[in-house]
Amino acid sequence: MIATEKLLLISCLFQGIICNTFKAFMPQRIKALSGSCVLIPCTFTIEESYENDMVEPARGIWRTSQYSGNVFDSSRHYSENTLKAELLGNVTNKNCTTIIHHLKKNYSKSYVFRAEPLKYTFTQSVLLEVADYPDRPAISPSSAVKEGAPTSLACTAPAPCPREPPALVWSDTLDGSVEIEQVEQQDGTKAVSSVLMFTTSHLHHNKDITCTAQYPVGSETKSAEEVSTLHVLYSPKNTLVIINPSGEIHEGDHVTLSCSSNANPAVSRYTWFKVKGDNITEKSAEQDLTFTDINPSDSGLYYCEARNEHGAENSTAMQLNVASPATPCIYVVMGTAAVQMLATILVVVFIMKRYVFES
Repeated sequence: MIATEKLLLISCLFQGIICNTFKAFMPQRIKALSGSCVLIPCTFTIEESYENDMVEPARGIWRTSQYSGNVFDSSRHYSENTLKAELLGNVTNKNCTTIIHHLKKNYSKSYVFRAEPLKYTFTQSVLLEVADYPDRPAISPSSAVKEGAPTSLACTAPAPCPREPPALVWSDTLDGSVEIEQVEQQDGTKAVSSVLMFTTSHLHHNKDITCTAQYPVGSETKSAEEVSTLHVLYSPKNTLVIINPSGEIHEGDHVTLSCSSNANPAVSRYTWFKVKGDNITEKSAEQDLTFTDINPSDSGLYYCEARNEHGAENSTAMQLNVASPATPCIYVVMGTAAVQMLATILVVVFIMKRYVFES
């Protein structure tokens, strides 16, 4: 069959003409909602020798197969057809676009088109699927974007019934703006697209945003939703110094200064600095700055820098104070004075008791 078509095409090209064959162009599959309607975009071509047969009165017919009975005939009254449909296209213009109303679940079949007075049934078919609930809309793109860049998310949902297109609702507009437009798909079917435009922030990272497609069907609404997680690339934020242990630090203690920062991608380099007067000294290139046996000379202002491929941020400088232990002799003097005071008190008590007894 394919070889025959190629030979026919080559023959036509040699003759310098364009070959027209009997062929219908329609979507291979359309999904629609029960109780609603569906528009089937449809056109066709015929062999050039049959062009003179395309005269009025012409009619369009839909069947479930080439040799089955008619389920729709444009020459019949609306109530006489199995499919409650309407031929919108003009058959003489090779347009077979049709709208089917009041869809039922048992309409879920494949359909082929027949043109009269050609008396030709096209082999191409459309599969109609009638469902109780709509498919989820699609959100794009889902790739990571850099903070501060203007970006957009597009939510698209099919609109099989042009009279009742879906409303698209975002869970959060992210302080941006929304534009709604109707679009035509490659197969000729219609869709509705909602484009959310906003400026990215690091606060949006890992945020879930939902797009809900709401289809009006009679007196009710049938909904479906899709969730997309935002991925934002940003430089380090909220960089700060954490001292462990907290509280008073004494000479000889084990002390760790940790640099904490939020970034995407993660921080690739940490740098520690010590400030003493007008001098700034680089102390380490690790996330933690550790003192195993700290001494008063380590006292001073410390801050860290966190960096990734999108930038860097410095923490606020933190004062580290190391207290010296008290001189041992001070404790000795304090101890002697206490003993002398205690002895004096005992002597006084003894004398008072003796005086009372003798009296």
